Amino acid sequence: MFLSGEEERPVLNCVCDVGKGKDTETQTSRNLADETTLNKHGSGQGLEQRQMVHSLCLNEDDSGMQRFYYISDVHVEYQIRPEELDGEVGRAIREKVSELISSIEKPGPVLVGGDVSANYECLEKFYDSLNDAMSSSPIYSNRAYIVSVFGNHETAFMEWGDDRGQHVDPRFSKKKFDALRRAIEGHPHLVDSFLLDNELFIEYNGMSRFKRHRSVIGEDDILSMSEDDLRERLLQATTIILGGEGNVHEGFSGLRSFSDVYEKVLSVAKDDRVIVLTHHPMSSWSASEPNSNWIYVSGHTHKRSARELENGAIILSDGQIGKTPCRWFFKSFLKSGFYDPFLSWEDGVYEIDRQQYMDFNAGRGIEASRVNRKGQIVMIKRDDVYMFLLRGQSKTYILDGANIKTAEHESDYYYANLPIYVGVLRHSFARYREAIRLIAQEVKRIGGRGDIHGCIVDISFYNHIYLDPWTGEIKPYYARENGHERYYSNLFELLSCSPDRGSRRLSGCRDLLADKEVCRDLPILSRENKISITAEFAFPKSSSSRMMRKIQYALDDGVVREWNDAALEVGLADAAESSPGLSESGEVDTPLIGAGT
Repeated sequence: MFLSGEEERPVLNCVCDVGKGKDTETQTSRNLADETTLNKHGSGQGLEQRQMVHSLCLNEDDSGMQRFYYISDVHVEYQIRPEELDGEVGRAIREKVSELISSIEKPGPVLVGGDVSANYECLEKFYDSLNDAMSSSPIYSNRAYIVSVFGNHETAFMEWGDDRGQHVDPRFSKKKFDALRRAIEGHPHLVDSFLLDNELFIEYNGMSRFKRHRSVIGEDDILSMSEDDLRERLLQATTIILGGEGNVHEGFSGLRSFSDVYEKVLSVAKDDRVIVLTHHPMSSWSASEPNSNWIYVSGHTHKRSARELENGAIILSDGQIGKTPCRWFFKSFLKSGFYDPFLSWEDGVYEIDRQQYMDFNAGRGIEASRVNRKGQIVMIKRDDVYMFLLRGQSKTYILDGANIKTAEHESDYYYANLPIYVGVLRHSFARYREAIRLIAQEVKRIGGRGDIHGCIVDISFYNHIYLDPWTGEIKPYYARENGHERYYSNLFELLSCSPDRGSRRLSGCRDLLADKEVCRDLPILSRENKISITAEFAFPKSSSSRMMRKIQYALDDGVVREWNDAALEVGLADAAESSPGLSESGEVDTPLIGAGT
């Protein structure tokens, strides 16, 4: 159950799953609070505050998923203790922001829905601390950025005072607006920051997972563009955020109301998954029904709720902190981070050009060079899984990015067998993928990077953990280049003896790993046992990590780059029977930790 009322605290330790399906009840909306779970943590500290995850798509461990964190109505000047007002305000804010960042479990964008503070100094220090904390966090990645809007408390522009409520002036002047925008966007940190005032934020994937392009379309441009031009700008976007205070009056910079911009974007993007970030709820600025495909994040009311309407629209206002001093935390939701140029295409076999192939890879953040060999590119689409061939004059090849491998069959064969092939992969590698995911989580807990590629989990740039898919052995190692790996018997030895052992990251990891309390949450890395991941793999054991990376493409990105006919002989039923600990759904249902021999 969600709590409501201005001064009440939010629900604790909630996890809920939000799909796009319709309710079978006669009600017009579904309260996501009905699906929450409350758990106690710690001793003598009551309930530990955790974020709520609204899962708007398939699998949060899928690399195509993007987790968005959101918060609003922080009211910094009410959250700081009275005795701190005369002291170092910046220090108090940094401590609270550090508390806020601790609720982030995986990298992702941060949405701030206004009413951070009515005081310029507090507002500036909040965003400075947030940028700094996100930039220096162990979980920082290129996925992290901040998108903000102002609330009515920023527009009131209050000052510190004993009464804490005296208005200096009722509206922003252009000078004050520009000053506050600089306070939010002008920090020299790694994290990009954007303040939206009736504006549109767009993110595109680059030609690798580490290159993303972000831009903002201003209000004037949105309203003056033709629908075709605006639609073209949004066509390949993986993230679209429409943001503003959300009122029926003019924007901060003296332009039109938010609803004018909203209606224009709706006319061209109603079928896209757009995030609408406003301070005021939609009922304050529009009499229309929420769009079925959109996610609406707002605050202002101090009444926390999260609902899925009958038409599928998601309404989230549960990220409000309020004025009563409490622990700061993020709520979060998940949405797809893919752009798919072939999304509307029916299953089948198609001839496509090279630019379409490049666009597809870019939309998934897959690094791929241009295919230079002559021939016709053939796309196979079946059940949202893709495979690409290059048909030459005398041979047909399977495309692995820009690399090629001779195909043993024609396209019709692959189209017919694609579902069972991917099904076998899912069953056969379920235990391994779960094990390496858990290792990555533990690496992040001790301050490592935790990025997964193939059979390898990164601790830092040169220090890694290799999980052998055939033996289940965990092999920590140091390497500056491929083929020159230096292996260690366990993780602590790597952290203590690596040439990088004096680095800040490894020193921090080593200190945490030596902490007995921390080790209780590290069931895999704190021991030397093997992991029980045995399965009937139908793949060669050479170049394990490279092969596993190709399997990751199939299971995470939905792109088959490697084909082995022996896998088809396994069959779904045989795969489930020959993989110990797998349920019929392919999920792990027995412990992964086994005694090493």
